[in-house]
This record gives sequence, C-alpha cells and structure tokens, in this order.
Amino acid sequence: MRIHLVAGLIILLIFIWFGAGYWSVEFVTRPNMTAVSLPEEMNVYHIENLVLTTADSFKIAGSFIRPDRLDSSGNVVILLAPLRGNRTNLVQRAQFYLKHGYATLLIDLRSTGESEGAFPSFGWHEVNDLMAAVNFARQQPDIKSISLHGISAGAATICYALPQLDTIRFIVLESCYDRMVNAYHNRIEMRFKLPEILFYPVEFFAQRKFDYNFYRMNPIEYVDQIKCPTFVIAGAAEKRVQPEETLAIYQQIKSSKRLWLVDGLEHVDFFYVKPSEYERKLVKFLSENKLIQGGS
Repeated sequence: MRIHLVAGLIILLIFIWFGAGYWSVEFVTRPNMTAVSLPEEMNVYHIENLVLTTADSFKIAGSFIRPDRLDSSGNVVILLAPLRGNRTNLVQRAQFYLKHGYATLLIDLRSTGESEGAFPSFGWHEVNDLMAAVNFARQQPDIKSISLHGISAGAATICYALPQLDTIRFIVLESCYDRMVNAYHNRIEMRFKLPEILFYPVEFFAQRKFDYNFYRMNPIEYVDQIKCPTFVIAGAAEKRVQPEETLAIYQQIKSSKRLWLVDGLEHVDFFYVKPSEYERKLVKFLSENKLIQGGS
C-alpha cells in the first residue's frame, strides 16, 4: 500500500512538473492582439497605414511615415517592437528619425497589435514579417536605402533575417538575447522562480512549440553576418538579457560598432526613461558613421 501511495505521489508530481512547463511556455508565447492608434502628435507627418502579406500568408499591420522632407539618402528605418509590443512602443524612436529626415516603417509583428498570427515566436517566424516590410520599402521609388532598429524580440528578428538581407545602411539592436535557451531561462526564472533543475519540461514543450528549432534560435550565431554600422544597447542591470549575453553578441559583430550598457536600468524602454541621453548617444552613433549631418 505504501509503495502504491509513493508511486502515485511521484506520478502526480511529474504530471504537475510537466503541466507547469507546458503552462509556462504557453504563457510566455501568448498573443497580444489589440487595436492600435498612433498618438495625435504623429498627424503632422504623412502616415500611410498598411497591411502587408508575409511569405507564410499572414496579414501584418504597419504604418509608413514620411517626414516633411526626406533626407538626400532616401533612407527608411524599419522599426520592430519588443515581445508582445506593437507600433505604439516605437513612436518616440520614429519621431527621432523623422526629425532627422528619415522615413520610418513601423510594423506590428505577428500575434501583436493588429497583425495576424498564431503566437509570438521571439523573432524566429517574425523574419517573414520583417521581410514583407523590407520588400515594401524596396518598392518605393524614393527610398534608396534601408536601416533596421529592433527592440528585444524585434532585435532578434533582425538577426535571424540577416541571411536574407543585403545593403542595410545601419542596424540598432536593443536588449537582444543571445540564445533562446537563455531567453527562456531568464524569463521563467524571473516570473516563476523555478530552479534550474525544474526547467526540463519548459525546454521539452518549447521545442515542440517552435517546430524543433528551439536550440537553433540563437541570434549570436547570426550577428557575424552584419556588414554595416551597428549600435548595441542594453540595460546594465537587465535580468531578461544578462549583460554578459549582450557583451557576447557585441563581440561577435565584425563591422563598425558601438555599445551602450545603460547604467542602472533593467529590461525597459530606454528612450522613455532617459530620452535626452538616448538621443545624444544615437546621434553620436549616426554622426560618427556619417549617417546624419552634425551631432554631438
């Protein structure tokens, strides 16, 4: 009787263990679809709201915003929001670029904002969303060059797309995880306080969620393909993306690059928290690489 009781208890604990792993994966990848409305202050610009179709047949919402006067490079910056974010998270950055004569293309990555999709995939399937935006930009007669600026999962999306990208003018990567295993470990540990030994069911279900690509989802294995000036930004006190992970990515980039570890900040919107310093650092990066006129 005691053996049966112990065996039953073990089976129950295993069931709970795997159930918690399954629920954790579903929680982290839950969609966040919602109506999106850009703030009224953006109405001073010409805004074209778009619906793009991806190679895997999802409809992706976006906003193509032109400044009063496009800079002589005819450059557009495609901006990608963090996990479960949308275009509204990108407004401050768009305003910065528009002020400097750049057009901007903001998109809701799949399963967020007004875009279709089954679930957010930390940038892996979102490559198709980015490429739909890139293809749209390439079709605009007055656009001569494309730059990319991504936050968190948006930054990872850029990394995964690198094999399909060429002649990118510059890239900004904010809070980009280095390996998917680390991204999951960090988030699950923060959210649920699970010790390392209990993480196996999370990886088990994550592998299946991502079509057995979980262990291949590593931006650090792609960034050595970057051939343009790159600005890497992360919080010095981040827990979702550890500083050593950011440094590892930075060290793998072979092109002209700049690093900013933001003192005292975790995984937050750096532009919102430190707008003056953020603008100053971004202007310096762009002016050093002759991507805007002037700067300090």
